[in-house]
Amino acid sequence: MVSKKQKQIAFRREQIFTLLSRGMTQRAIANQMGLDTVMVSRDVAAIKENIKQQISTYYEDILMMEVFKSIRCLDLCLSNAVEISENADNNKDRLSAINAIVGIIASRIDLITAREVLNQNVSAITEAAQQQRGNHDIEVSNQQPQKFGDVNPDFVGAAS
Repeated sequence: MVSKKQKQIAFRREQIFTLLSRGMTQRAIANQMGLDTVMVSRDVAAIKENIKQQISTYYEDILMMEVFKSIRCLDLCLSNAVEISENADNNKDRLSAINAIVGIIASRIDLITAREVLNQNVSAITEAAQQQRGNHDIEVSNQQPQKFGDVNPDFVGAAS
């Protein structure tokens, strides 16, 4: 159950995030909201951590599954194109199938390469988040929003 204080912190962080996205500085946000700059700074750090976790979760849970499904689909298309090229009655059909094979292989390579780049990026984000957690006294909930970008009222850091 989410406490009243946790809801207040989540609401305050949503307001801070909105003001940040409008280009305001942390000092200006603190002045406008009547908060201490240290509190705003902690909230900004917690917001950044939450965004990193959401990106990582989105990548691991959704994007990777889509990449794997796409690779599997390309493999099935490749198998069919090879079969067509081997059983074609004329050179035109055989060349069309071979052209499809080349395109499918190129698409598969693009997907695999993109997956490796995404893996590297997520590893870097995860490593940075772990280092940042070691440098701050911010406690972050393990619960994740249902969809990328959703606000989770259970996400709170230490409000001290």
